[in-house]
Amino acid sequence: MKILKLDDIDSKPLSELPFIPLFVYGTLRLGGSLHHLIVPHILEQVDNVYIFGRLHSSTQGLWPVVRAGGCEKVHGSLFALEIDLEVMASIFKEELLFGYDLAWNQIYESDGNEYSKALVCTWETDEFVGDKISHGDWLKHLN
Repeated sequence: MKILKLDDIDSKPLSELPFIPLFVYGTLRLGGSLHHLIVPHILEQVDNVYIFGRLHSSTQGLWPVVRAGGCEKVHGSLFALEIDLEVMASIFKEELLFGYDLAWNQIYESDGNEYSKALVCTWETDEFVGDKISHGDWLKHLN
């Protein structure tokens, strides 16, 4: 059973969801520098999915930022995270306090079919936005 596929997931308050649906494209992905923060809280993982947006490196080149909109694929993984104070604090400390916003986005499978919706950390300002990563994959960019 795929617990990540819930109808109208984005119309429900987070407090009513059985998990946190989170699309990750950078440091929280497997192989990313912050992945260890969420590993104990992953209930399910779907790899080889993407959203539409624009992936950029930060001006320091140390982390990625996704700009909403656009028609380019940003590759990543979709996690169902348990609702837990520790994981929420990690996301808050490492992402939201730093300047990311959380927004609902449609997630697509590698074949182009719609999969589900999930929360994505997006970057809404021009501050710290560096070079565009045209292939849309942060981990590939690092290698």
